[in-house]
Amino acid sequence: MYSQVLVEEDILLLAKQIGTAVLKTRKFTTQVMQLENDVSTFFTALTASVEIDPDEDIQQFDYILSKDAKTKLFTLIMSLKVILEMLDKNTHSALMNRLESMKEKLYLFYRQEVNYVRYFEYSTECKNLSLCAVPKDLKKLFSDDLWSMAVPFILTSGTLAVNSNFDRTIKILGLEGSATRRSLSESTAISPFDYEHNCLLHLPNDVPPPDIENPAYLDTVAQKIAELVHATHGHTLVLFTSYKMMSEVGKRVQKQSLSFPLLIAWKDDRQTIGTFKEAENAVLFATGACWEGVDFPGDMVSSLIIVTLPFNVPDSFSKYEQSQYPLLSDFISASVVPDMQKKLKQGFGRAIRTETDTCVVTILDSRARSSGRYHNEVKDALPLCQITSELNCVTEFIERNKAPHYFRY
Repeated sequence: MYSQVLVEEDILLLAKQIGTAVLKTRKFTTQVMQLENDVSTFFTALTASVEIDPDEDIQQFDYILSKDAKTKLFTLIMSLKVILEMLDKNTHSALMNRLESMKEKLYLFYRQEVNYVRYFEYSTECKNLSLCAVPKDLKKLFSDDLWSMAVPFILTSGTLAVNSNFDRTIKILGLEGSATRRSLSESTAISPFDYEHNCLLHLPNDVPPPDIENPAYLDTVAQKIAELVHATHGHTLVLFTSYKMMSEVGKRVQKQSLSFPLLIAWKDDRQTIGTFKEAENAVLFATGACWEGVDFPGDMVSSLIIVTLPFNVPDSFSKYEQSQYPLLSDFISASVVPDMQKKLKQGFGRAIRTETDTCVVTILDSRARSSGRYHNEVKDALPLCQITSELNCVTEFIERNKAPHYFRY
């Protein structure tokens, strides 16, 4: 709602609109070409200043403008200013408004700015670098623009609370002001699903701590996934928290003799997800939207494997948020862990989609097991269900709860 985002294509589109508006005016041709050149020069310099990992989908970088990039940005601003001065207010007022808005956005990224958290973001899919700015005081903006209105609001979601606790949501949305807090009522609803009997939470004890740079760790994860796939006769969704790890584990699992089709869904890969839904007993590797936005009812997903706990990757705004806490431990308990718990709940929700579904949910992250650092936080985030560390219990659960036709494929 409040972020400012600027990409190269935005300014080039504006330059094209200028060229179209003044097509018959020769004096603009050179200046428009100069604007396009200044845009390309600036973004080329920016892209060269960051180290891009081709295996990661979205990457963020600290907002650091080199002296050369800052000079090029100023030149770009001056190009826009020159065109603005050349346009006729009576003829091109709408275009001038767009130009003025673009100039102000560029100034936001040029000048010293204390009210925004600024950063670069690179999209591997789009192959572009964005300039991003987020207001630091989001809570005040929410309060001024929403909660100060003399109307009632209903906020509803399956993940607003963790273990009936709304503290993190209240803090994020700026609902903690005394007047707002007094008029706030909270309510949680019990799920209609019988997780205690229809879901088994599997927390193995023999997976090493997550380390994507350690081949031995990746080999172990791949081996565990293969064992679970055979124990549950396919019907498996494997959720990752990064495309890079999904790729590395995928290569290893593909080398093993799985008896079931293995599908890997990349960003917005609806076709692969559709193929998985149509298959009888496939295995789907996924990340991104599959954590929360896709429905897998029935026996389609009878084994859900969460490879690592879904902690947010530290970004520019979370670094700023951390600076507002006196101790790192305070930030972790108030922000990092609740955000992980909400994402974990969303992923866990892919397992049981109807009242008759049965599913094994495995978390391969060593921090979730009984002796792990976040075991209690994982239990608090999830509904009450049976827990085991043994693979044979997974096999027994599937054999006990699935109809004969489940095993025919």
